[in-house]
Amino acid sequence: MQIFLIRHGETIENTQKIIQGQSVGGELSNRGKIQMKEIANLIKYSLATVIYSSDVKRSLDSAEIISKELGLINVVPMRELRERNWGEFEGKTEKELNWNEIKLDYYNGAVNPPKGESLKEFQDRVASFLELLKFKREESIILVTHKNFIKELILLLQSDSKTVTPLLDSKWNYQFEL
Repeated sequence: MQIFLIRHGETIENTQKIIQGQSVGGELSNRGKIQMKEIANLIKYSLATVIYSSDVKRSLDSAEIISKELGLINVVPMRELRERNWGEFEGKTEKELNWNEIKLDYYNGAVNPPKGESLKEFQDRVASFLELLKFKREESIILVTHKNFIKELILLLQSDSKTVTPLLDSKWNYQFEL
């Protein structure tokens, strides 16, 4: 199965450096909408038959743009593809949280976000999704999700000796076979 792993388009909150997680805003910026049209153009010959998308607004909006550009492929929202739950950090700016000073502790699991998802819980969710994905029957699919989900999924794939190829010079869009 050919899988395209796509990060949602840039949001207004991304430009303001607001931690979005699962609950905050997520309106795509004009640049974000253009990014999704560019991605759709890049993968237009993929023969994908379905888009599985995080059910968070910014991902669903991104998936809908890709779907429209590719000729209305079915979009299936999935909670499993959500970003890590950042709990009380969601809605706050990186500056308010002094994010550059503390983020490594949260990314490596030394500390859990208050009322959020631990790194272990998040990793388990990503691993469960990967197992679920192995039972899909489509020849080619598109996943629209979030940066941290993509990072964890790539780590799992690489630990299983899978080759993950970036789409052009993109930092968060990839292709792999399962």
